Amino acid sequence: MKVLILATLLHASGAIKLEKLGRQSRHGEVVPSIFVAMPGNGLCAGNNVTDKARRLEEVKCDEAQALCFADRPQCVAYACSSERPLSVLYTTTGCTEDCASTDWQFDPTQITGSFVNSSDQTFWSNATCFAVANATG
Repeated sequence: MKVLILATLLHASGAIKLEKLGRQSRHGEVVPSIFVAMPGNGLCAGNNVTDKARRLEEVKCDEAQALCFADRPQCVAYACSSERPLSVLYTTTGCTEDCASTDWQFDPTQITGSFVNSSDQTFWSNATCFAVANATG
């Protein structure tokens, strides 16, 4: 069954309207068909490398998904955990970390899974990476 999602950024208020037209992930949030849960747990990764253009947002998974969807094609993936409202958006828009590392924006197929890159980031061990569907080939 194919499903659609509609995300609208209301510029005046900065609010996001997300209509529930997706499928549920393993964490229970609705995920638009454009995003696919990548294997493993942790931040989005390619060859166990997670340091790509990104920004942190203090939002839950459903809000991260809507922000990333509204920011396509700059946003190619997001990682989040249902444990607390903190997400990573892999985008050049408003980028705050590794902003010069934009190869995923040009080739999202490099996103191959999820990875926790150090013992000081154990929070991310329960996170899931959701990448644009063409990242899976």
